[in-house]
Amino acid sequence: MKRTLFILIMLGIVSLAVANPLPSIYVNKFWINGDGDLTLKFSDFMSEQTALVDLYDGTNHFVNTIDFSSVPNLLVVYPEAAVSALQGYFMVTINQMTDSIEEVHWGSELTNDISSLATGECGMQAYVSDGFDSTVVRWVKELDLYPNSQWWPVAHSNIDVSVVDTFGNPIADYPVYVWFEIVPWDYTNETGHMLGEVFSSKLHIVVKHPQTQEAFCDTTFFSEPGQTYSINAQFNDSEANDLLTPGIRGNLHIYPNVLRRNEQSLHLSYDGKLQANSRAELFDLKGRLVARQDFIDSGMDWQLPKLTSGVYFVHLVSGKHSLGSSKLIILK
Repeated sequence: MKRTLFILIMLGIVSLAVANPLPSIYVNKFWINGDGDLTLKFSDFMSEQTALVDLYDGTNHFVNTIDFSSVPNLLVVYPEAAVSALQGYFMVTINQMTDSIEEVHWGSELTNDISSLATGECGMQAYVSDGFDSTVVRWVKELDLYPNSQWWPVAHSNIDVSVVDTFGNPIADYPVYVWFEIVPWDYTNETGHMLGEVFSSKLHIVVKHPQTQEAFCDTTFFSEPGQTYSINAQFNDSEANDLLTPGIRGNLHIYPNVLRRNEQSLHLSYDGKLQANSRAELFDLKGRLVARQDFIDSGMDWQLPKLTSGVYFVHLVSGKHSLGSSKLIILK
């Protein structure tokens, strides 16, 4: 019995590992040393691996192959490659497999992964959450070339996102997205601010209207270690009508309008003229978008995600036009 239980536990662990794979990190970090040479620190995953390194300085390529089964040192210096701290590029291919590639670009243009390296800075990889219990590797900046942990950098930036209305009054509960536009990083508080500490990296920050999900602030920039960045967004009340203007409205019907325990299926029907690219969107009482589904024909069955008890609103929209809405109550 104990043996059977052990096997089941191990199978469960393996299943979790397969369902939530962590991305490999081949190059843990890179920097330009005191002699002006590019230095790569490979991760411990590289044992028994072969790496093909392609370094590019904007004009010339320098290619190097490393067999880590015979090269125990994971720190490799490239004095032959004229790659500077201002801009450069390298790509690492593992075991000559095209699906096992890591690459990074650095420089002053926003097309790069991180900005130019200052003295004492290195570029490294860190895991960040995309909002759905999964992690994504991003290139960030670190101030210590030899930190104890290869996973989490100590260098951070601070962001202060402020949202006000036409009259300068603070607006609370507006979603702010950082890096990803899947799940909000956080919401503005009663003072209209959203404060956050983030890795020093390329940031994409978006503020959206909580009902329409239309962005009225969208900015991308490089954040640097130890710096604080203020992003000020003003939402014009008249824009609300522009964001979600009434179209040729019909009646949106949902059944059932009360979902009880173990019920997640909702039937939607619409008796008006359906416009192109129509979609059904589900919002909670705070105006947060919790589900979205394309609406085809005059009706559809919608399998909702698991939601907590409460009052929700179903909106049928097309572009910036509201076609209909209905209230949904969930009782668990």
